[in-house]
Amino acid sequence: MFEDSELSDNSIEDLDAIHKILTTTSWDLNTHFTKKHHFDNKGKIKFTEYIDEENYYPNDTTSKLIRTYRKMIKDREIEIKVDTVDN
Repeated sequence: MFEDSELSDNSIEDLDAIHKILTTTSWDLNTHFTKKHHFDNKGKIKFTEYIDEENYYPNDTTSKLIRTYRKMIKDREIEIKVDTVDN
């Protein structure tokens, strides 16, 4: 089960009451972290999507964005996707 601290983050980006989704974000020097918590009708978390966007600089003239998507249900990772985009 998710702990209450799982819902804490630097900021709340969106609260979609119709679809019952809470979107929070945080960041560090190179990465922007987004969490989308999906709730059931009783207010319990059904699943959480994690989207991490990391800036990667392989050299002085090139930058890339590495986007990692993970879907978690009750602390089990059920889906992961990694995508790299040239900036």
